[in-house]
Amino acid sequence: MSLDNRFVLAPSLQSYFVHKVTGLPLSNGKIKFYKDNARNIPKDVYTISGTPPNYTYVNLGSEITLSGVGTPMDNDENDILIYYFPFDGTPETTTGELELYFAQVYDENDNFQFPREGIPNESEASAAGSNFINYIPNGQFLAHNDLPTGVVTQDETPLAQGGWYFVRSNGSIQTYTITFNRFGSSILNPTGSPRYNIQLAHSGAIVDAKHDLRIRFRDVNRFSSPDLPSVDAQPYTYFFTGKNINSGDLSVDVYIVKNYGSGGSAETETFVETIILNNEYDAKNIIIPSFGVNDGKTIGSLDDDYVEIALRPQGTGWSYIITDAGLALGEVEIDSFPQETNAQQLSQGVAGWMPRPEPDGSDLYCPLVLTREGVTFDHGEIGKVIGTYNYTQFVNSISDTTNLLLCDGKQYETEGYSDLGIPYSRLQQILVGSSPLVYVPMFGTGRDYLTTFLVNTSTDTLRIITNKAGLTTAASNGTISPGITFTNTANGSNSAYGVTAYKFTSIQTSILVLGNTIGAVTAPTAGTSGFTIVDEYNSALEYHQFYITTIAATTLAGKYFTFRSNPGNVAYYVWFTVNGAGADPAPGGTGIQVNLKSTDTAEEVSSVVRAAISGYQVTRATIPAASAITSGAYFNIYTASIQYVVWYNKDGTGSQPSVPGATFIEVAITTGDTAGTVMSKTLIAMNAKYFATPDLRGQFLRGVDLGAGVDLGERYTVLDGIAAQALGTFESYYTSTHYHDLVNGTGHAQITLNTINASKTPGATGQLLWDFANTSPTDISTTADIEISGATEYQAAGKGETMPVNANIVWAIKY
Repeated sequence: MSLDNRFVLAPSLQSYFVHKVTGLPLSNGKIKFYKDNARNIPKDVYTISGTPPNYTYVNLGSEITLSGVGTPMDNDENDILIYYFPFDGTPETTTGELELYFAQVYDENDNFQFPREGIPNESEASAAGSNFINYIPNGQFLAHNDLPTGVVTQDETPLAQGGWYFVRSNGSIQTYTITFNRFGSSILNPTGSPRYNIQLAHSGAIVDAKHDLRIRFRDVNRFSSPDLPSVDAQPYTYFFTGKNINSGDLSVDVYIVKNYGSGGSAETETFVETIILNNEYDAKNIIIPSFGVNDGKTIGSLDDDYVEIALRPQGTGWSYIITDAGLALGEVEIDSFPQETNAQQLSQGVAGWMPRPEPDGSDLYCPLVLTREGVTFDHGEIGKVIGTYNYTQFVNSISDTTNLLLCDGKQYETEGYSDLGIPYSRLQQILVGSSPLVYVPMFGTGRDYLTTFLVNTSTDTLRIITNKAGLTTAASNGTISPGITFTNTANGSNSAYGVTAYKFTSIQTSILVLGNTIGAVTAPTAGTSGFTIVDEYNSALEYHQFYITTIAATTLAGKYFTFRSNPGNVAYYVWFTVNGAGADPAPGGTGIQVNLKSTDTAEEVSSVVRAAISGYQVTRATIPAASAITSGAYFNIYTASIQYVVWYNKDGTGSQPSVPGATFIEVAITTGDTAGTVMSKTLIAMNAKYFATPDLRGQFLRGVDLGAGVDLGERYTVLDGIAAQALGTFESYYTSTHYHDLVNGTGHAQITLNTINASKTPGATGQLLWDFANTSPTDISTTADIEISGATEYQAAGKGETMPVNANIVWAIKY
């Protein structure tokens, strides 16, 4: 190619370097080249080869080795001339913006010799007028947030997109007003002819320590000087046009504020200088000698660190205006705002304030939304249930299309990822409680896993319930034992008992039992248990539904209750031991043994019974303190098809045990953890392994009541300790209390009382019962059999559920 005049030859035809002390050739020394405006970032240099007109510029990298006589050479030890490319990017990608070099020279033992800066000496290093790169987005407040009353109500208030904030002392009771004023015509001063300025005012005798207008830059290291030997600090110029509204002059202090993020070092303030605002618009150039270095500081892991330039007025009763704000590299004199289009200001200040997408994929497929600070990712869509007719995406491969999961109760691994690269953990966080003692996924952990609860009479014992009916291997300590005491409470069954039980949310001692198959069965009985059992629905057209309200365990040894299930009207009885005492009463049918402790409350009994009659295994595990647990110790817990190994990483020194075919769950503990703390950490780790989506197949969705008093039904859940109307709960089918008229073919019947026929069974088919002593009809079939003449005989009618008019839809949840 022809000569490229963007390349500039180093000043001499031969460069010769000598030792700064001896004056001898700098044999085998090194030259390291960096960007002059970011002196910790390497910048490549070049050499030229070829013959006219076909020259080639060869990239030498950012480090040159010197020959034995102190002259530059390439990797093949050829003597070379160094060419600079003093522009941003590479020759192929540059935008043409000037970017100078900074160089450091070392001897062969890496002893620093001397620096060279600002090379080659081009004009942008002394930018003036409006010829500079402005690092402040939205410097004219084109995009901003009007305060509803003009009065500040927060300690930190986002004022305009792109990093503009007002920050006052925490808990301030002072009154500050902030407004944005619109220029209605073209103006010469301020020079940038802005559309808006910002006006800040305060009145009162007491002034907070902080009452700052701040421009914020994410990343506390932004603009910081490099920590390199003999490197001069990098200056910047903060520019704006402003004026004092009140009479006289206003002194404003300028600070650099550094916040190291959550979990990082304490916030710091560095005073820069004091400026004076008078009653006329005046351009201010504030030299920031250096943003400083952050050596020895800890930056928090959440990437919420930042650096700010703060304006802090002195005194009381002040009111001032600024606009046309900018930040330029170097110590320069700026007399006018650079020409910027609306598109530039909006793209940099609004869209440009978008946070960095999280590399773990947690921002993927989240829509962008406008906030008071700028554009950001909307995580509010996560957990939203939507209806769709696009069922094909679920049948084929939902993960290839969009961030939706079918609401079918399927299990997902919390630490897993979809094919779209989205971590399932972001949905799990929505569907799980935050308190350690109720850290249970809202819809359980899946049909072939286990869920762990706190035994409500203990601070160190867990109740571990499998989520799938079936006999399983008993829980046990591993080869390296953590010293856990296991107690078998219910064995599970080879096959389900034909029913599924749930906990009522309004009465934690009550259980709702639903038959898995439509059809009538023999009614359940309380037997000798002392429980209260109500048979709610039991007919050929319905799923059998009944309630059980339990009592405490103290009197239950050898006691039982009965129930039946379809198909086949199969008989079962649940019987109890208490502290190991109690014999099988054998009342007939298949026995389901439940082992209790005398300390078990009625609520704990209901939790165990719920799991037992669903065919699940129930195991209690009493956990020791961390001091008694060896790092790497583990225990085994089983479902019908999976072995889980729960192991303890104590003080970060443990290693996963070798158990072929097992699924591992790590619990991080420290030596000082009490038994209760180890128990909580074990519960959280086990329940966090998996979660399930809600199973909304065939369900109508209902708004949570939240105290409105509209939802009067009894709600149920697969969990313990859930509030009455909580999200994630369900409700079975009910028919509201109502009455029917007794009619004949001509309308209301003339009802006459016949004599009591004692030979007839009360409530038998063909008899209509009425209590004539009350104004409302009351069924007195249990006290008398009264025939009523002239009334039509009513037979059973209806379907297996009560429902409104409806249309099918596929429910899916965003993850």
